[in-house]
Amino acid sequence: MIVRLDHISRNEELQAKLEQTDWDLIICDEAHKMSATYFGGEVSYTKRYRLGQLLSGPRGTSC
Repeated sequence: MIVRLDHISRNEELQAKLEQTDWDLIICDEAHKMSATYFGGEVSYTKRYRLGQLLSGPRGTSC
């Protein structure tokens, strides 16, 4: 599957399907955009960050 990072990070229906899929390999172009932000002593988890968490879930290991 090839999909835009922003599209999948905002679409809960597609994310639910991703959770039920076993992947051998996941490649995220521009993965640096999947980071959380830290400001004023608080961490803000972006939708992109949460997508990264979903993709790295208990099925495999993340790099």
